[in-house]
Amino acid sequence: MEARDDRSLKAQSQIYFAQILEGGSDCVFSFIFGGWVGRFGHGHLELVGRALWKVEERLEVFPDFTILRTFSQETSLLATLLSHSYSNFCAGFRICHNTLDFPGVSIVTVTVKAKLHNVVNTYMKEDQLELSHAIPLKGQVKVKYHHLDHEPFTYHISCENNAGGPKRATVRIFLGPVHDELGNKFSLNEARKYFIELDKFRTELAPGKNTIARKSRESSVTIAPTPKFSELLAGEVPTESNAEFCSCGWPDHLLIPRGNHKGMDFYLFVMLTDYEQDHVDGPTEETVCADAVSYCGVKDQKYPDKKAMGFPFDRVIKARTIPEFSSPNMTFQKVKIQFKE
Repeated sequence: MEARDDRSLKAQSQIYFAQILEGGSDCVFSFIFGGWVGRFGHGHLELVGRALWKVEERLEVFPDFTILRTFSQETSLLATLLSHSYSNFCAGFRICHNTLDFPGVSIVTVTVKAKLHNVVNTYMKEDQLELSHAIPLKGQVKVKYHHLDHEPFTYHISCENNAGGPKRATVRIFLGPVHDELGNKFSLNEARKYFIELDKFRTELAPGKNTIARKSRESSVTIAPTPKFSELLAGEVPTESNAEFCSCGWPDHLLIPRGNHKGMDFYLFVMLTDYEQDHVDGPTEETVCADAVSYCGVKDQKYPDKKAMGFPFDRVIKARTIPEFSSPNMTFQKVKIQFKE
């Protein structure tokens, strides 16, 4: 037996545990466990879909070109259900404060620029769903439905690099609630369970002052709109470089929550981490199915981030207040989300 130190044994144990939960084709335990999430998570949700829609054909969690697939993409029903299961796995671990620092790099200000600064408007948008591709009907049958959408906006991040040379940074952007449903202010550890990742990307920091601008449509968690059948039949076939075919990702129009008419308060959390400690070695060429890398990874490559998904809200936070938790390389900016009729 090959000798290993405690650290490598712990790392290998984590790999084995992950393979039990998310068993793939390379899992050495597939004949025993199979894929726990695939069998008991996706499989049972598929049965729920069958019971609700009672379609004659066999439904999968994301079956190709069916009502359920479109419905799942537009409302992210599956992601909402599975999020409750995944959250239970992260309850017992605590974060170490030294993993949050980025020496020499600090954030000065963060602004969300839309029609009004730090205010984003949401609204209901009317769209159409083609039924004849899932149900045998004569001619075209379309159903009008409404879904949530939001105005486009841009993050403007002003920061300083005093590390003595150029730095590459990973920008992590999250959105979380300030108050609970009764209007009471959340503690930081309570609120962290509800922080959602809006974007994650790499940027170059020159020595001194820097300004980072990022559009909401460029988010690393959202998927581009699926081409319509009418567009495909007309020969308007998008190329692999500008289209997403893997159907994995959060719908772009559901990037942010509804808010309310008065304007609901949220924290926009922005953090810069050292890209040299974040990046994963591997192929660097352009790949398909890389729109929503935060949630789905990159096709045929390793997950492109050494940090855990949801970092730094993936573990218990001991700090009771935001100043106690914060480092110079992060900030909590209050924003409002206002729903417009």
